[in-house]
Amino acid sequence: MVGLRSGLFCLVILFFQTACKSSVNQGSGASSPRPEPELQGPMPPPSGRTKPSCGLAWVQDTALWNKTSAEFSLDSAWLDGKCLVVKIQRSGGCVEQQALLVTNGVQSKSLPPQRPLRLLFLQEDPCRGLLQETYSFEISTLGRGGAFVIQLEAWPKPLLFKP
Repeated sequence: MVGLRSGLFCLVILFFQTACKSSVNQGSGASSPRPEPELQGPMPPPSGRTKPSCGLAWVQDTALWNKTSAEFSLDSAWLDGKCLVVKIQRSGGCVEQQALLVTNGVQSKSLPPQRPLRLLFLQEDPCRGLLQETYSFEISTLGRGGAFVIQLEAWPKPLLFKP
């Protein structure tokens, strides 16, 4: 009798997990998965290193630079060593978002040079939960070895990066 109850309980849990996953996939409206943009920088990463020490890499892509982002608010941005850390708020909870730090490749000729950067979320999330998330991006390769100023879209203060 106890074995039957535990088996039935497991079956009910499995059913609800499957139902939740299928409703999330139906709500996203995506017919096929989108290819993720390729992470890159001005130099290839050292061999044997699969991801930056800060967690995420930046992307240089003019097409992505011009895309519309899912809505979010940028609460704070700061530098921590060779990492740019951003804290955001967004609504959602159904779709796992990938945060992208995008540059269009333009760098001013000022001293120190200035680099425009943009935080981007490619997928809309139909859920209404309020999420607070922190992302960290390795930016040390953006300045080609020297100091540079980050002009982060939606952040009023320039950030000076010094290697």
